Amino acid sequence: MITTLFYLYFLTIIRFLFLQLDSMIAIRKPLILTLPDEIIYEILGYLNQINILSVRLINLRFYIVATEKLFNFVYVNNGDPVVIGPDVNSPFYLKYTVVNGWNKFITLLNMKELQFVNTIVIYTDYGITLDFKKVIRSSPRISIEFEYKKSIIVHQELSFSSWFRIAMTEFNYSIKKLTINGGETKLLPFFTRLKSLRIINGTSTMFDSLKQQITIRDLSLEFLQQPIRLIDIRNIFNLAEIVSLELKFGLYHPPPSVVELAILASQLKSVKQLAIISPNIRFDKVVHQLKPNSITSFYLKILGNYYETPSSGLVEILKYQQQSVMKVYWSCVRSNSRFRSYGLQEFDRVYKKSGDNNKLEEVVFLLNNGRFEKLNQVVLNENYFAIKSLRNTEIVCLN
Repeated sequence: MITTLFYLYFLTIIRFLFLQLDSMIAIRKPLILTLPDEIIYEILGYLNQINILSVRLINLRFYIVATEKLFNFVYVNNGDPVVIGPDVNSPFYLKYTVVNGWNKFITLLNMKELQFVNTIVIYTDYGITLDFKKVIRSSPRISIEFEYKKSIIVHQELSFSSWFRIAMTEFNYSIKKLTINGGETKLLPFFTRLKSLRIINGTSTMFDSLKQQITIRDLSLEFLQQPIRLIDIRNIFNLAEIVSLELKFGLYHPPPSVVELAILASQLKSVKQLAIISPNIRFDKVVHQLKPNSITSFYLKILGNYYETPSSGLVEILKYQQQSVMKVYWSCVRSNSRFRSYGLQEFDRVYKKSGDNNKLEEVVFLLNNGRFEKLNQVVLNENYFAIKSLRNTEIVCLN
């Protein structure tokens, strides 16, 4: 596995080769110009869209290759604006060209570069237009995905629900990642190679019909109704094999049982990424049950009591995870799920918001009062901070 420091070093070298290419040409023909297009395309995978735009200016050959890479995967953000900049280099930014706003996306649909598009991921179908429906019908080769759908009735041709009813009558050996509603859990036994599962609108009885245990690496459970017994989840999922877990509870129901959550946490032997969205409870009692120094990403969004819960509590919550945790998210900000998907993916994308100097002081407090040896990203009430150097407390606000 490539370490974070090695990756940053490698990325710096790649940027240097491309962004300093003009000056290199004046001296001698650099080796990178002799590489085949396929290799250059792969190298461009280590640059975000802003850097790739610079590469297009080098010469005609680089313009063509960079344009193909730039438009291969497009993310249409029809929700909260996402930060686009040269220094934001998460896997999300390295894979997608981000388009903020529906009108800009409509412009793309009329560009000749549409021929390079293989996949379009759309945050929401809110405001979908007839122009987009025409593209779906005229460009069947383009894969269309929705992260969040306002309605599955208005745009039935884009819904997976009808596909489930018609096609899922036998076992499926190809699908490895799946998102379903709580009322569709009876379909789970059909997916024999499933590795990633997200259940939305979960009900209190959604697991009643399941009789066999399921092994999942990445699991996200969103409860529309509070489960009768949270620890019954262990009867459905092999908790010891879960690497990434999201638990999302509603505000207008009784808070989850700390005792049941603690029992569940004690059985998560392999978990590396943990997200909890919940009314305020004794989160420290839950997190302390995890294997010490095993968590790399910790996400906590507290519902209710907005802005009244100090982030200083993170030091106690992560008391036994300080030597392993690399990313920390803490928020008491009121949610608006129409414009943003809350959870672990927020580590991967930065949303626009005015930087808050008070939050910068809280990050410094967190570093000074804990022994966070590997921490490189902190999000406090939706203010994103990159920690460039722990030794010198070098912190940069990204939004």
